[in-house]
Amino acid sequence: MIPMPPTSRALFLSLALLLAASPGCSKRKTAWPGPAANAAVEEARKLLTEAGFEFANDFPEVELLYNTNEGHKKIAAAVQEMWRKNLGIEVKLRNTEWKVYLEKLTKLDYQVARRGWIGDYPDPNTFVDLFTSQSGNSNTGWSNAAFDAKVEEARRTRDPKARLELLGKAEAMLMEDLPIIPLYFYVSQSMWRSEVKGLHDNHLNVHPIKDVVLGDGTKPFVMNVGAEPQTLDPNLQRGQPEHRINIALFEGLTAYHPKTLEPQPALAERWTLSEDSKTWTFHLRDAKWTNGRAVTAHDFVYGWRRQINPALGSDYAHIVMDFLKNGKAYYDGAAADGTLTEFEKLAPEKRQEAARDLPAQVQARHAARLKTLHESETDAATKASLARALEEAPKRKDVPVEEVGVRAVDDRTLGVDLESPTPFFLHLAAFFTYFPIPREAVEKHGDKWTRPENIVTNGPFRLKEWVPQSHLLAERNPAYWDAAQVRQQQVRFLTQDNVNTAYNMFRAGQCDYIDTVPLEFVDKLRGGDPDFHSAPILNTYFYSFNVKSKPFDDARLRRSLALAIDRETLCIHVLRGGQKPAYSMVPPGLEGYTSPTFTSKTGSP
Repeated sequence: MIPMPPTSRALFLSLALLLAASPGCSKRKTAWPGPAANAAVEEARKLLTEAGFEFANDFPEVELLYNTNEGHKKIAAAVQEMWRKNLGIEVKLRNTEWKVYLEKLTKLDYQVARRGWIGDYPDPNTFVDLFTSQSGNSNTGWSNAAFDAKVEEARRTRDPKARLELLGKAEAMLMEDLPIIPLYFYVSQSMWRSEVKGLHDNHLNVHPIKDVVLGDGTKPFVMNVGAEPQTLDPNLQRGQPEHRINIALFEGLTAYHPKTLEPQPALAERWTLSEDSKTWTFHLRDAKWTNGRAVTAHDFVYGWRRQINPALGSDYAHIVMDFLKNGKAYYDGAAADGTLTEFEKLAPEKRQEAARDLPAQVQARHAARLKTLHESETDAATKASLARALEEAPKRKDVPVEEVGVRAVDDRTLGVDLESPTPFFLHLAAFFTYFPIPREAVEKHGDKWTRPENIVTNGPFRLKEWVPQSHLLAERNPAYWDAAQVRQQQVRFLTQDNVNTAYNMFRAGQCDYIDTVPLEFVDKLRGGDPDFHSAPILNTYFYSFNVKSKPFDDARLRRSLALAIDRETLCIHVLRGGQKPAYSMVPPGLEGYTSPTFTSKTGSP
């Protein structure tokens, strides 16, 4: 038999589906589109039937959200065709700009969404604790108490091997419930000119701009960050575009080594660790903000406390509160403060939802308010939750922010107390959530404090201008403590989210660095273009479900959709850049850790 060309097969399939659904056919329901390609697809169809969708057209239209990017679009189109071919499910693709995309994730205003997660530090914890109930970056609506407990147990375990085993058990729970679909593990696909020095392939695809220089440094170094920043506030940012910019504008206790990304002294010139590995003492060097004021330990205390204030609404609060002593206890109590203050203003369904969280959050000071609300509440479910909270409150002491484990011993000495030993804490200290924050700028200008005319920073560069949907311009900061080592005079950060446009700008000499290339050029570039750089990185590409949106609240359905995707075909024929199929959330390459993989019951992907 002569094989049917792909285009003809697609046309034949479309006609077959149309005829099967037409009134003149004996069967009005659409059956599966042809035989199952393999055991995984067969299992996917069985699970879909068990979830209540016996026929393909029983399933409602699905919308797949992704941020504007040609690469994401091609991947989404490939998955769209796989779901149509294997399950008969129709998928509508929807793209939005970066800021809108992030807002939709935060508000759970989606059904299925494109996601990507690059490790914040080189440890499996950064991939696993992403999905704990209090993580602001989960954005799935998924909550599993046993999973949360296992991650917390791992966090408090001192034995390194036992800690990794506990994280593995937690990841296994994630792979069983599948609020996400792992698709592939990234490789970096960057381009930079030979005249640029100080850029290196590394496992997080992070490039400290302090060490970068184009030629003799007099010509602006032009770097595309891939999207318009959502914010430049370190306490509120959450994406890679913002991170690329802010590690040039701000600096923490430690900083990334440009090649290895190992933490090295930055604002902290030295530090000590207690015998029980739970108390760090950082000694700060003589450094200044761009407004001329000295950077002090009090700026770290203010920034870290602000990060974990529930009223701020940071998506990254957990990466600070989970590690500082009393951080989570303070956050829970403060969250309960806000809930109880606004409780009577909430709509009935929101009040019921808020009440369910209270038993795990309340502290002694909340008892009187809880008693009043309980007595006046008429909804039975809400009243029951308030009763449980009222029972729990007296058992817990009040934890004010002053008891959180960060303190200024003096202006140049910062004390940090952790809940448990954290082997990667010096990596955390380089991350943007742990940057110092200039209190006077925040209090004077509010949410406008990061505008060019208001911003106060302490990094190797200072912000000169921000032209929305175009670029940000940063210039060398003469007040930086290590300014003599910064050779580059200006950096222009482009905010171009169209991969093809950015690539063409690079080829035309209008840009010196791009972090993504169009998929259709990857094969040719891998063949020997000296400006092309590619290496495995700790980054997972996945789709997430809004599990609070029907029908995605059914784990059988989620597993069905996961099994129906051919990852090998995606990597070989769509991506073509050396990416590896992902059957787990945690990527390979983390010493001592083996991920529990997501596979079908047959044991085959």
